[in-house]
Amino acid sequence: MGLMFKSNFRAGRAIALPFLFLGLSNVAVAAPSDVKAVKLPETPARAAQREKGEVCETQTIMTLPWTICLVDAKKNEADLKAYIAEGMKELRYIDSWMSEWKENSPVSEINRQAGVKPVKVDSALMNAIELSLAEAERSGGNFDITFNAFFGKYSWKKGAERFPTEQEIKATLPLVNFRNVIVDKKASTVFLKVKGMKIGLGGMGEGWAIDKVYDIMKAHGVAAGYIDASGGVRVWGVKPSGKLWTIGVGNPRPMNPDMTRKTTLFNLYATDIAIATAGDTEKYFEKDGKRYHHIIDPKTGYSAQGSIQVTTICKTAVYCDLVDDSIYIDGPVKGREYAEKNGVSAVIIAPDKSVVLTSGLTVKQTEWGQALFLNPPYELR
Repeated sequence: MGLMFKSNFRAGRAIALPFLFLGLSNVAVAAPSDVKAVKLPETPARAAQREKGEVCETQTIMTLPWTICLVDAKKNEADLKAYIAEGMKELRYIDSWMSEWKENSPVSEINRQAGVKPVKVDSALMNAIELSLAEAERSGGNFDITFNAFFGKYSWKKGAERFPTEQEIKATLPLVNFRNVIVDKKASTVFLKVKGMKIGLGGMGEGWAIDKVYDIMKAHGVAAGYIDASGGVRVWGVKPSGKLWTIGVGNPRPMNPDMTRKTTLFNLYATDIAIATAGDTEKYFEKDGKRYHHIIDPKTGYSAQGSIQVTTICKTAVYCDLVDDSIYIDGPVKGREYAEKNGVSAVIIAPDKSVVLTSGLTVKQTEWGQALFLNPPYELR
């Protein structure tokens, strides 16, 4: 597996408008995999959604299907394909240094040296860790990269489901404390103070990678497109027809438990935004009437119960990825307040299945279904 292991262990159809279905993050927590990127064939359904002029490719990287789709009438198809190849190469590079699954990655080295000595890191990893620690501080520990100390104690694999015992949780929780991550910018080092601590950047890695690919495309002057990592997406510009991109916010309680009948709650028509979703639907099991899922509250070690799904809307993908779990853990009331305070629009679905929207998000019934309109009274971050 690549970097897509969440630190908190860590979605309808519009007439004539292809859409991105943003459901829950497809975050696998199975065995590590260093399988090379695999180019996936275009499905007939996906191809039918494309407008003429969209140049797209999907590859499996970090165990996730990544789609990069570009639109620019002033550039030839060969150039756009070359830019996509460059973006895919960047994703593989990010996985090589950010993944805690790869034995020779700097993150793995930081974990090995916990309680022993600081590890020298480059500016990219330093920045990723600093962003994570800043969110940990803002959220009061709802987001915590040191939660990786729990890795291996949870399993969502069908037939081998497992949740740690109360004793295991009590024994491991002392290792979860973002304040014990010591960053020395002058020396360019990171040190975990307590032996047995582990960090994992999966809780922000997907968003980070999306933004880095976006930066590449903007540097090439690509007019429009999207980067879709199954659980997060960033869009810019407009489609060849001049229409906005359409992102579907998925129903966290589909008609079939195996997700074979996904439905859309809302369609958001937008550009120049990023979106991420956290939810309890794809990685979970039920035992004795209780639902155990992969969004864990780092302060307790147990599955968070404040929400069943949160979709965040931001300017950057990494920020959406950082805050969606924090809002989820807080629940509709505190989560809404936290989102607005920090420049995030959000759709929060409460345990009773009621929908809570942040200020500036409104729902209107259209001929294409329920549509979300975005006009927050605060600046998106």
